[in-house]
Amino acid sequence: MTARPMVWTMVRTLALTVALLACKSGGSNAREGGARVTSPALDALLAGVPGNALAVGFVDLDTPPWALVTGGVMPLDEAARQTLDKELRAYLDRYVGVDVSKVQYAVGFVAGPPPMAAVLVKAIGGTLKLPGATDHEGGKLWIVDPDADLGLAMKGELVVFGKSAAVRGVLDTLAGKRKSILVENKPLVDWLHAQSPGAAVGLAAIAPKGLPLPPELAGLQRLAISLGRTGIRAVLEGEDAPITALQKMIDQGFAMALGEVTRAHDAAIAGDLPPPEGAFAIIGAAYARSYAEKLKPRREGNRLVASLDLGLGGTETMTIVAGIGVLSAVAIPAFMDYMKKSKVSESSLQLNKLARMIKVTYAVNDALPVGEAPLSPATRCCEGPDGKCPVDAAAWQHPIWQALEFQIDEPSRYQYRYASDGKTAVVEAVGDLDCDGQTAAYRLDVTTAGGSASVSITPPSNAD
Repeated sequence: MTARPMVWTMVRTLALTVALLACKSGGSNAREGGARVTSPALDALLAGVPGNALAVGFVDLDTPPWALVTGGVMPLDEAARQTLDKELRAYLDRYVGVDVSKVQYAVGFVAGPPPMAAVLVKAIGGTLKLPGATDHEGGKLWIVDPDADLGLAMKGELVVFGKSAAVRGVLDTLAGKRKSILVENKPLVDWLHAQSPGAAVGLAAIAPKGLPLPPELAGLQRLAISLGRTGIRAVLEGEDAPITALQKMIDQGFAMALGEVTRAHDAAIAGDLPPPEGAFAIIGAAYARSYAEKLKPRREGNRLVASLDLGLGGTETMTIVAGIGVLSAVAIPAFMDYMKKSKVSESSLQLNKLARMIKVTYAVNDALPVGEAPLSPATRCCEGPDGKCPVDAAAWQHPIWQALEFQIDEPSRYQYRYASDGKTAVVEAVGDLDCDGQTAAYRLDVTTAGGSASVSITPPSNAD
C-alpha cells in the first residue's frame, strides 16, 4: 500500500466513524439522566490552534469510535468482538503503524489570510509508517499530497491533517513559537464555549477585524452551530440591517421551496405524475411543511436563531444513525460523481474558449484556419504526473493554435485536436479521466453562414 492511499483510507475511516458516533452518542462525560459536560480535553487541542483562526469547531464523543467499529453498530458476541479487535489492531499496526482505539476528540479550524484549514485529532498511539517525514518543532511532518498542498503531522498522541501551512502552524503553536487561539483570539473561544455547552459537535466563527467581508455579509458579526442531545441549534448575530435583510431572504427562500413542493404534491394528487415520482412528491411535501416552520430562523433582537429537535436519545438515536448511514451511501457516490464532473468541466471550459476564439477569427478573416492540428500535447495525459498533461508551451506552437491564440497554461486531463476546410471545423477534447484505457472525446462542431460562425458541443456517448 502506497503512502497516499494509506493516509486517505485512514482519514476517510475516521471521518465516517466520527460522524456516526457523533449522532449515536450524547458526548463525552455525559452523566446518566443529567446535563452533559463538555470534555476538558478539548481545551488541550484548542491550545494548538494558531491565534489567526477565523473559525473553530470540535467533535466531543462519549466513547472512542473504536467501540462502535468493533461491535457497537450491530452487537457481536464477545468472542467475535475480541477477534475483530485483535485482527484490526494488528492490521493497522502492520500497514499504518498507529493505534486509533482511543480517538475520541477532534478540533478543526480555518485560519488566514491566506485561507487554510486543519484538523487536530487525539489520542493516537504509535508512529505512522509513512516515508518522507521531516522534523518540525518536535513533531514529524509529511507532505501527503503536493498538488493539493496537504500535510500530515504527528506529535505525541496528536495527529494534525490539513493544508501544509496550517499543519506547520499547529506545530509552531504547540512549540510556543506562535500564540494560541486561547491567547490571541480568546473572544472566539469564549463564543464557542458559550454557544455549545455540553454539545457533541460545535462550530463558531467571528467576523475578522481588518478583513472586509463581501457586501452581502458585511455587518454580520458571529455565527455558532451546535449539535447536542436535544438537536441542532444555530445562532447568527449582526447589525440590524444585514440581519433583517438576511431574514427576509431566508423567508423568501422557504416560501419558494414550499411553493415548489406544494405544486408537486398537487400534481401527484391530480394524477399528473407517474406513481413513483408522485409518491415521493406527497411524502416530500408532508416533511417539508412540517420542518419548514421548525427550521425557519426566528428573530431575537440582533440575532437569528434556528433550532431543530432531533430527539437524540433512546430508540430515536438508532433511527438517526440509520439515516446517516443511508445518507452516506448516497452522498459518498454523489461526491465522487461531483469530482468526476469537476474533471469533465475542463473540456467544457476549454472548448467554449476555443468556440469564442473561432468566432472572432472567422469574423475578422471571413474564414476558419484551414488544416489539421494533431492531438496536443502529443503524449497521453495519463502518462504525466498525477494523470495530467504537464504545462508545455511548445505543445501549442502549431500554426492553427497560434492563429486561434489557444494554449493551456495549467496541468490538464485532455488533449485537443482541430480539423477544418475553412468553412466548417471540428475540434475534439480527448481524455481518459480514470486512466483505464477508455478514452472519451468531447466534440465542438463549427459551421459558417451569413458572415458568422455557429458552434455546438456534443459529449461522447461513453461519457461517465
